[in-house]
Amino acid sequence: NIMPDGTDAAITSSLHDLSMFTGSDKSFIFILSPVTMSVEQAYYWSSGEIAAGNDHGALTCADAIKWMVPRLCKMVEIQVRSLNDLPREAENIREFMKARDMKSLTCMPFEYGGNDICVLGFSSSKEEKLWSEEDLNLLKIIGEIFVGALKRKETSSALEQEKVLVNALMHNIPDHIYFKDRESRFIRISRGMADDYNLGSPEAVIGKTDFDIFSNKHAGEAFED
Repeated sequence: NIMPDGTDAAITSSLHDLSMFTGSDKSFIFILSPVTMSVEQAYYWSSGEIAAGNDHGALTCADAIKWMVPRLCKMVEIQVRSLNDLPREAENIREFMKARDMKSLTCMPFEYGGNDICVLGFSSSKEEKLWSEEDLNLLKIIGEIFVGALKRKETSSALEQEKVLVNALMHNIPDHIYFKDRESRFIRISRGMADDYNLGSPEAVIGKTDFDIFSNKHAGEAFED
């Protein structure tokens, strides 16, 4: 499994290895939103350098991929052996490939969540190329692994953002907010509660019960609640 904090490095390294295995000189992965025609979380590898992040060389230009989007939405694999194989309506992607010296291209879509699609692919600049069935089968396996890794990273980022918001709430709200474990021990209290009861820092209360910091009468009532 690829851990969330190691996702970027693992993906760029894997793109390099995949390119070496399949004889490709460029490889890429990105999340496509067909609704907004936008691309997020793009990773791109090119022989001679590795670059993570958004990169227009990784087919992240919305205008360039218009011809591809309907096919990718239907989970159709795309193989362009030669620029001459592209139909007239694919002029945008033909110009895009020519500008980046791409002679051949293959793209494989994966369901990512909602309407979004994860796209993994290779391109060749040295020669026209048709990737083998073995290459495509490997692409399918690795693609599913990448999808799982990117989803875990997304979930981890969302949880981290929620943590930041909760911390801000607990530190600034004047209300008395607290959390206890099953033994009625405090595991967290708000700054407002700590200040109002002269408890010191909120951290100083962690692990204590009402009986440790309040009168027996107040603690008994709180315990019954």
